Amino acid sequence: MRTDKGLRRLALAGAAAGFAVAATVIPQAAFADDGESELLEEIEASHTPYADLEKLSPEDQQQFLAGLEGLSEQRQAEVLQSDEWKSEVSTFGYSDIIWSATEKAACVIHVDLVSCNRAAKDATEASNSAEKHFASNTLHNGKGDAYRHCYWNARMTISIGKSGAMKIASNHEAIGGGPANEKSMDLANNETGRSIGAAQKTYAKSHTQCKSSANSGKLVTLK
Repeated sequence: MRTDKGLRRLALAGAAAGFAVAATVIPQAAFADDGESELLEEIEASHTPYADLEKLSPEDQQQFLAGLEGLSEQRQAEVLQSDEWKSEVSTFGYSDIIWSATEKAACVIHVDLVSCNRAAKDATEASNSAEKHFASNTLHNGKGDAYRHCYWNARMTISIGKSGAMKIASNHEAIGGGPANEKSMDLANNETGRSIGAAQKTYAKSHTQCKSSANSGKLVTLK
């Protein structure tokens, strides 16, 4: 059950975003800021945590993220357990496009839930396509890896727009960790993919262009 403070916070955020919210009379004293722990409790108690996270004020969203990052991966997943997230990477091959609970939360905050779900589907398609068209020993730091990032960003650019694609891909690299040279490789191929998606306009043409670019050495690789 939501706390009185949680009801008021979401009511205010919903009203600011133009949503119809039922009026609730609650004593003002109930709204003292108790910090990150209460925000975490509110979101965990929700049946739609990502939708509710999207409605919070920017300040509360950042406070929530700070609290979430201090938890173990298991607790992060428990706090944000939900069927709102429709797609996961399902490839059997190597893929670094994995969506942690923290990355999902940051994605919703920086873009929106609908776009993040589309981006997750695009990640699955790009990962499976890389496994289909490239040798397994190229899927990490090789041309298959480069293709995956290129095609993922091309697809996102087509499905949600270049700005959203850039935010999601950059957020992924910022949160995902890993060696600096691998991040640089991914960021370069992400940017190329967005340019290809903007120019080619379709998934099929973008796939062909990213595949050709990978095979001809036009994408960045580390091996």
